[in-house]
Amino acid sequence: MSIVILITLFVMAVFIPRSKLLYWGIMVYMWLLFSLNTGAPDTSVYEWIYNEGMRDAFEPLFSAMMLFGRSVGLSFVEFRMVIATLLIFFLNLTFRKICQLKALAAAMYMIAPFPWQISGMRAALACAVVMYGFTFLFDGSKKNVRGYCIFLLIATLIHYSSILFGVMFLVKKNTTKIRIILFLIIAIMGILIVQHTNLLLNIVSHYTDREKIITWLSGGGEKEGYPNLKGFLAELIILFGNIYLTQKAKRIVGRHDSTGSQFRTAEIISDLNIITILFIPFLRLNDTYMRLIFVIHGINTVLYAMTAYILQKYSENVANASKVSLVYPRMKVGLYALAVSGWTYIIAFYQTLPYLGTPSSVFVFLGENSMFP
Repeated sequence: MSIVILITLFVMAVFIPRSKLLYWGIMVYMWLLFSLNTGAPDTSVYEWIYNEGMRDAFEPLFSAMMLFGRSVGLSFVEFRMVIATLLIFFLNLTFRKICQLKALAAAMYMIAPFPWQISGMRAALACAVVMYGFTFLFDGSKKNVRGYCIFLLIATLIHYSSILFGVMFLVKKNTTKIRIILFLIIAIMGILIVQHTNLLLNIVSHYTDREKIITWLSGGGEKEGYPNLKGFLAELIILFGNIYLTQKAKRIVGRHDSTGSQFRTAEIISDLNIITILFIPFLRLNDTYMRLIFVIHGINTVLYAMTAYILQKYSENVANASKVSLVYPRMKVGLYALAVSGWTYIIAFYQTLPYLGTPSSVFVFLGENSMFP
C-alpha cells in the first residue's frame, strides 16, 4: 500500500508540479514513512542502542540527540519522529530555494534517495543538512562559504562520512576538460593507494579506533562491503550518469537563462557532480560510500525541477505565440520529468542489489510500516 501511494504521489507531481498542497502532502507522507517504519534493516539496531542509553555509540551530535530524547522520556518511535521532523525541515529549506516546481523536486527525491534513508537515520539527517549547505555555494561570496562550512560541520557531527564533502570547496563555475582529466588522474592514483597500501587506514587510525570506520577503510575481497567489479561498474555508471544528466540540464538552462541566477545555480550543481569523480577511490574501497552519490543526487533534483520549469515556461510561450494547444508543451515537460525520474528509479534499484550489502530491497522495507501495511 505504501508503495502504491508513493507512485501515485509521484505521478500527480508530474502533472501538477507547482501544487503547494501536493508538495506538503509528499513531505508529510515521507515523514510518516520515516517515523513509523518497522522493517528497515538498521531499525532494530538503532532501537536497541537508544533503549540501552549507550553513550558514544555514534557521532557526537547524534549521540547527544539520542541521550536528550531519552532524558525527556521519548520512546524510540517518538525519537524517530523528531529525526523525521528535522529531515523534512532541512529538505523544505532546500526545496524552497527552487521557488517553482517544488512538488516535482520533492517527488523525485521521494523515489530516491529517500527509501534508502529510511534505514540509515544518521545518514539521512546528515544528507538533508549537507543538501541545504550546498545551497550556500550557489553564491560564491565568503559569507555563504562560511555558511556551507557551518552546515558541513553539523552534518559531520551527525555522520562522519559527510566530512568528505569538504572537496566541494573546489567547486568552480565552467569546469574545463583539463580539470576533469585532472580529477580522473587523481581518482586513478587514489584507487592504487587504497588498493595497494594502508596509507589512508593508518592516517585515520590515529584519530579513531571505531570498528565500523576501520572496516569501511579496509579494502579487500574478504572485507564486508567490498564491491565486486560488477558492483563497482554500477557505481561508476551512476556517478557518470549524474554528471551527464546535470551537464545536459545546465545546457538547457543556459539556452534560456544564460546570465541569470538559475544558470549560476545550474553551473554549481553540475560542477558538484563533476567533483564526485574524486570519490571514486572510496567507492572502490567500500560500497557504503555510495551514500555520497545519493546525497549529490538529492541536490540534483533541485536542478531537474528547475530545468523542467524552464522548459515549461519556454514551451508555453511558444505555444501562446503560435496559438496552439498547451497540451504538447505540458507533454514535453512531462517526458523530461519522466526521463530524469527514470534515472532516479535506476538509482533506487541499485540500492536493492545484493553487493550493496543491504539484506533486503528498499522497496520491501519501505512497505513495512505501522500505518501503511
